[in-house]
Amino acid sequence: MSPRATSGTVSLTSVSQGLSSITNVAAVIAAAHSLTPANFGWFSLLLMVYTVGLGVLHALISVPAVAHPEEADAHPWRILGSALAVTMWGAGPCIAGAALAMALGSPIGTALMALAVSAPLLLLQSIGRYVAFARAQPRKAVALDALWLVLFAVALTVCLVQDWTGLFDITLAWAGTGALAALLLLVQYGWPSERPSLAWLKMRWEFSWRSLVGNVSATGGALVGSIAVAFVSNPVAVAAVRASMLLRRPGQVIQSAISTSVANDVARQQPDAAGLKRHQRRAMALSSGAALLNLLVLIYLPDPVGRAILGAVWPLIDPLRLPVGLVVLALASQAGVRAALLGCRQIQTIMVAEIVGTVLTIVALVVGAAIADAEGAIWGLVVGTAGISLTWWIAFVRFLRSIDVADDTIAAESP
Repeated sequence: MSPRATSGTVSLTSVSQGLSSITNVAAVIAAAHSLTPANFGWFSLLLMVYTVGLGVLHALISVPAVAHPEEADAHPWRILGSALAVTMWGAGPCIAGAALAMALGSPIGTALMALAVSAPLLLLQSIGRYVAFARAQPRKAVALDALWLVLFAVALTVCLVQDWTGLFDITLAWAGTGALAALLLLVQYGWPSERPSLAWLKMRWEFSWRSLVGNVSATGGALVGSIAVAFVSNPVAVAAVRASMLLRRPGQVIQSAISTSVANDVARQQPDAAGLKRHQRRAMALSSGAALLNLLVLIYLPDPVGRAILGAVWPLIDPLRLPVGLVVLALASQAGVRAALLGCRQIQTIMVAEIVGTVLTIVALVVGAAIADAEGAIWGLVVGTAGISLTWWIAFVRFLRSIDVADDTIAAESP
């Protein structure tokens, strides 16, 4: 793939990731303005259920698909069918839980039912994006995300005009439109020739379970780290740390898009060590540019804009803008490394590196919070992220050396 084509792929992948984030953020903002504080808490819980489920599904399906693009090219519905089968199994307990909550008169009951019924197609919409990435067809991913955003905007407008602003209404507008957007997959890939099954997931299970362990380690580590910060410091420090994640979100969205694109390029080309280094350097250069821009925006962000975005939390994180930007820069230093390893299907190495990274993150957050509350936690995260980058680079260098050794062995055995 030419540099110009690769740049276009990265750009479209970034657009897709951005549209998806806008839809979810818009749903949170709509809920915050329409619901009571108690119901907004329930909506946040529903969003967390969705996020956890999506993370598990991406680890099981999306990551293996990006690492094996030839299978996405040949059998997209086989991959999507496994995703749909997993979500249908997962929706069962959610529907049962929703029915129980409704019977007990809980305010979350009907909203949870709306999410549970929508979940199979809602989650399939996101998996469809990654199948498009794996097939090097990011325009299809952009179409999926743009359709969801438009449908949600229309549904939300109807809700506001009709004064349908309860927890169930907002949840259905968000989750239901995502499920409807997934039907575009029938237009993009035709009617499936096979029934949904776990066949593809079973075939890639040795890869998928390692990906899942790494994902659970990262997400679980964030939760454990937050709890530990609250224990050694105070809940206000946790709020500041969590809110600061919004400030680094733009840079991370671009870095995620770059990583996905590079991983797919490497998986398709399977380059030698020199080619792998070129892919990694390109990813790091692009990610560093995005991170530097994110840092400059954070440093010069006007105070009124910060207050408009984060409201009462802004005074807590205003002093944290510099270290938050540095975290994004530290993440850029490892950009392309994980993607290169993923493209070369080194999932065992990735799993170990992610577990080590989780431990470093927790230790850095806790030690920093114990020293200086929220500010200490974020500066600790800067140090911890730098340590994680070192871990990834050690793994990458070792893999490059193994390639060189293998090439030397083949050359020596050649007649």
